[in-house]
Amino acid sequence: MAKAAPEQHADIGDAWWDLAEKESGPQQVAIRRHAADLYDDAIQTGTIVGLKRSLLDQRIAPLRQLVFLPTLKEVEMVCEHKDWDARRMKFKGELCPHGMLLHPSTNSASYVTYDLAREAATFDARIGLTDDTRSSDDPLTFEVIGDGKVLWQSTPVKHWADSQSCHIWISGVHRLTLKVECPGSNHSAHAFWAEPSVTFK
Repeated sequence: MAKAAPEQHADIGDAWWDLAEKESGPQQVAIRRHAADLYDDAIQTGTIVGLKRSLLDQRIAPLRQLVFLPTLKEVEMVCEHKDWDARRMKFKGELCPHGMLLHPSTNSASYVTYDLAREAATFDARIGLTDDTRSSDDPLTFEVIGDGKVLWQSTPVKHWADSQSCHIWISGVHRLTLKVECPGSNHSAHAFWAEPSVTFK
């Protein structure tokens, strides 16, 4: 039997979801999680939009565990000012209890890597400069890297107003790296990841 294309996984997931309605307890949860994995595959194709996408998101959300990356043990971290407490820094007027400052060195990059054991589904964060920094000397580039492959890249961030949001699918990623590239002076390069989080399956 031919393997179903990812675009068809939404319909297959619906069949499993309907099957789950006939079950209860742990068995129902297990079947719904299987359906959610199929929905993830379909959503990543970019073909699921509108009301169908909203329905799938509503079904998936309760089955995922949200975890803020700073609460996990990093595999490796390279940045300046590790002793600065990011929780005391404001981003867009708000304190971020799970914020992360990755201040790069001059003509270099800062980064932090986590082992997700291929169990995560999504990554979310806002990025930019902290409120105490109106602009950096040189533009910074933020990247999300999965197993050595760039999954998301910001447009250059030089001013406080250049903040951006990131929401990507990371299903199957083992090592997740958040990176900030600094092509010149690192003066005022207060590169901030606001509440970076992953959802676990």
